Amino acid sequence: MKVWTAHLRPGKAPILLRDGFSIPAMVLGPFWLLAQRAWIAGAIGLAAMLVVKFLLPDTIGAVAELLLTVAFGLFGHDLMVWTLDLKGYLLAEIVVAR
Repeated sequence: MKVWTAHLRPGKAPILLRDGFSIPAMVLGPFWLLAQRAWIAGAIGLAAMLVVKFLLPDTIGAVAELLLTVAFGLFGHDLMVWTLDLKGYLLAEIVVAR
């Protein structure tokens, strides 16, 4: 079963977001968020990636980078929901379907 969330804002078309793990978000990380127009979440994610890449030692940085990559995949759609909340969209329905 697939789970979708429907978000509504007066005067705008409804937006459906599929819930669950996102492979594009995992692979592209903050760039996926920026492409989805989630500017704040994308900027925070990009800053986190830069901190991990340049300020942590190599071994710890590699593990932190892997964990951050998996976190983007796990929470990418949640960050999109947060962005829609900031834009004034309200969670209207949860749709479960095949």
